[in-house]
Amino acid sequence: MYIVIALVARIQRFYRSRKCFTGKPTSFSLRGSLAIQSVGRMYLARKKYLRIRERMHQAQIIKSMIAATRIQSAIRSWICRRDLLRRKEQALEIDENRKAISATKIQAMARSLVCQKELSRRRVVASQFE
Repeated sequence: MYIVIALVARIQRFYRSRKCFTGKPTSFSLRGSLAIQSVGRMYLARKKYLRIRERMHQAQIIKSMIAATRIQSAIRSWICRRDLLRRKEQALEIDENRKAISATKIQAMARSLVCQKELSRRRVVASQFE
């Protein structure tokens, strides 16, 4: 930015010095220096505008990245909660199956004891008749 101002000042000095050597009217050099100043101001304003526009563009990209990260985080969280719920349901199902198997084994043992007692009783009765 300072380089541009220095260049504009150098060009203006050149035109002013030409005026002094040539003796041309001031209005010509004034018009020239005004044109140079105008071009210089236009260049600086455009440079500032482009810099601001680039910053805004970068800010928009950052906002988009943050939004994408939040969406990804929400989806990952939902997937983890869904998997945890499935695992809990599977654990409950396994526990219920174990309980059912345990109950079946207890029932089988009880029936076995009853059958053994009945068989023992029948053997005693059968041995009495022999």
